[in-house]
Amino acid sequence: MEHEELKLNIIEWGYEKGILGKNANPLKQLDKTFEEILETRDNVVSYLLNPKSEFMDEIQDGIGDTIVTLIMLASIFRVDIDDCLLLAYNEIKGRTGNMVDGVFVKD
Repeated sequence: MEHEELKLNIIEWGYEKGILGKNANPLKQLDKTFEEILETRDNVVSYLLNPKSEFMDEIQDGIGDTIVTLIMLASIFRVDIDDCLLLAYNEIKGRTGNMVDGVFVKD
């Protein structure tokens, strides 16, 4: 499935489930994003402690679930997730900095 078709299917699913439309709640959707990120974090920790494919499957699922929640959030604000991604890339593409304790710290 092409990226654009997949996004449209996700957005349609969001309307069908009532996540999007008149009952849309951006704060609740952002809370859902945090929930998915925390679940993904738990699976990353589990994988680092015990590298098993089951944790990798859960990590992939968590990343996907997080992207879905962000597509929903972008849709609530009537912006395209790809435009958000491009905006972020344009902001970081020339950024300089260093890795400190495993984290990139911008100058």
